[in-house]
Amino acid sequence: MLRIITFLSIFLSLFGFKIGIVDFSLIGSACAIVATALSGKTKLRLHTTTVWILALLLLVLGYSILVYSLSSDADALIYQRYIRATISTFCLSLLIYNTPLGTNSLISYVKISILIHAFFIILQVIRPDIQNLMAPLVGYTKTIFFLRAFGLANGFDTAGYFCIAGTILCFWSIFKSSSFWSNYFMLLIITCASFFTARNVMVISLLMVAIVTLKMLSNRSISVKSVGILNLILGD
Repeated sequence: MLRIITFLSIFLSLFGFKIGIVDFSLIGSACAIVATALSGKTKLRLHTTTVWILALLLLVLGYSILVYSLSSDADALIYQRYIRATISTFCLSLLIYNTPLGTNSLISYVKISILIHAFFIILQVIRPDIQNLMAPLVGYTKTIFFLRAFGLANGFDTAGYFCIAGTILCFWSIFKSSSFWSNYFMLLIITCASFFTARNVMVISLLMVAIVTLKMLSNRSISVKSVGILNLILGD
């Protein structure tokens, strides 16, 4: 139960969408609080860095509310985003620093969340009509382009940056954990999805693929080197 709630808190905090007045990112924060309560700790910890981030968010939030109160043209959504960001940061920080689950488990949940996002990108490329259905849910309000998709994010750039984060985590996991093939296939899917997002993300993804391939070619494992050679062949 703790693992499921922890995964939901991370997934909804990253990709929480809205249906009417229901904001699923706040449900993710609620899941984080429940997961923290299930950890069984009586003395909760909060890292100093998190406190500074929260202080900065509260400062920006206060400034946004001040600007909104003085200007009739201000967008209320701006300070609402900062409220959600502050709540999510606080709740997730409590969960991360107090959960009995290890760091590898938390990283795995983030990777799986981004993998789901990548699957939606590929699905939207195959079936563009799905983008019309999902756009109101994720807050996408711009033009829909051929062979471009936003997945579970609210824009092409944001969708791509999530993929880059997933690529980095998978790349790190390939050489830091024993599950090489699962991380490699996750890396492959997320990287492929990134090519259908923003143009700058495509360039960054190509550079990262080159770095991963070079790292594989220098690895002692024959299977890892073979995959690196396969990457070169596919790249040609």
